[in-house]
Amino acid sequence: MTALHIDIRRKRYAGASAAKKSAADQIGNFRLDIAENEFICIFGPSGCGKTTLLNIVSGLDHQFEGVIAGENTAARFSHVFQNPRLLPWRTVRQNIDLAVPKGTSGELVEHLLEETGIAAVQHQYPETLSLGVCRRAALVRAFASRPDFMLLDEPFVSLDAPTARRIRKLLIRLWLENPHGALFVTHDLTEAVTLADRLIFVSAAPMSIVADIRITLPREFRNDNEQVSAFIARIMTQHPQIQTLI
Repeated sequence: MTALHIDIRRKRYAGASAAKKSAADQIGNFRLDIAENEFICIFGPSGCGKTTLLNIVSGLDHQFEGVIAGENTAARFSHVFQNPRLLPWRTVRQNIDLAVPKGTSGELVEHLLEETGIAAVQHQYPETLSLGVCRRAALVRAFASRPDFMLLDEPFVSLDAPTARRIRKLLIRLWLENPHGALFVTHDLTEAVTLADRLIFVSAAPMSIVADIRITLPREFRNDNEQVSAFIARIMTQHPQIQTLI
């Protein structure tokens, strides 16, 4: 079952003049079907339009030519931004509770807080916490909203490698507990192979799909650096067109 159909014929930079149309197009002829409960990573050069793509899918940006459609017209989206975007005048728990659907038991939030290791700081304000803790709080908020589809825009950028690995493992564990569609933007190919069912390579602006690669490496082997490196080397050989995007 197709959970989400993305067809963006054109997205232009705001305020661009018609005379500069070719230079102003940020996304062009981008078509992607995402299956139910499929985890997809988007990989491409900086500035190509990946964040814009997520904003369009989530409904934050309506200024494009095309259509975003799904089997479930009432689907709930959660959006995890590069910046955790926690309200500074609310505690961590209050930020999370704002996203919880009415009538939902607090047990889910308690479970997520324990799983992420931030239960002890849930009544603190974001400004008193590290970026890593705030990123975990943003993930808890996203999962607590019980989404049908999750959008994640480089949520681990700027974190040190050990912290990023821990949160990445946490993300996939939480997703496996409650599978749903996911579109994850990253510049880290190892991260993408570790997380994804499919890897979508995109070009520089105007962004379009260069390669659509299914990750065939079983998940039980994805914590093995040698296995992941070997898989990356194999797809680089099989898809030489992606080498300029790495």
